[in-house]
Amino acid sequence: MPIDIRVPTLGESIVDAVIGKWLKHEGDAVNQGEALVELETDKVNVEVTADQSGILQKVVKQEGDLVAVGEVLGIIGESSAETAAPAGNGQKVPTGQFQAGLVVNEKQKTPTGQLPPAQVTSDGQRPPSPLARRIAEEYHVDLSQVRGTSPHGRVTRDDVIGYMEQNTQNTAPSQHIVQAAETPPAPSESQPRTTAPVQAGGIPQIASRGREERVRLSRRRQTIAQRLVEA
Repeated sequence: MPIDIRVPTLGESIVDAVIGKWLKHEGDAVNQGEALVELETDKVNVEVTADQSGILQKVVKQEGDLVAVGEVLGIIGESSAETAAPAGNGQKVPTGQFQAGLVVNEKQKTPTGQLPPAQVTSDGQRPPSPLARRIAEEYHVDLSQVRGTSPHGRVTRDDVIGYMEQNTQNTAPSQHIVQAAETPPAPSESQPRTTAPVQAGGIPQIASRGREERVRLSRRRQTIAQRLVEA
């Protein structure tokens, strides 16, 4: 009998999570207690395990989606050996889902590469993920300017964060140069007054910094960084 894979209780005051990564795919065999999907929250990362052995029949929620506690993530069905049974004429009943005496063939699925019309925009792309929309609204980001990197061009949380970081890199140096030009430090009385070398454009030269490497923050670290900024 098929069972639902649901978002477990995540802890006190945690009501939702983001799907970080599916560890199993549709059609894969799973064992009871085996990890199926990773969930990311503001405080902890959680692995959802299988309550029974069988086949991962359907993935309901995709990576990057925002899900609430108790929401269905996917469906586990019985394995082929358990569902196949001899028919009255000696033939085996095709593997599938039994509903009211009927057999639903598992091959009757949406063709690969196609999505239901409700999930596809006019230009053939999937709409942004719920978490991407929430971050964009909070930080006033125009999603039409963000390029989606996931399949079908869908904009995810990582795309919005990357767009914000790129804009910060482009604007921060110019702001720093203007501030340095407008408010030069006062020279000490014991030291002679010096002026910084000026380039042709009239902007003081700023010493170059060493090589920087940016690493994407997890949702927990993003929350910590935001709390520090608000403090």
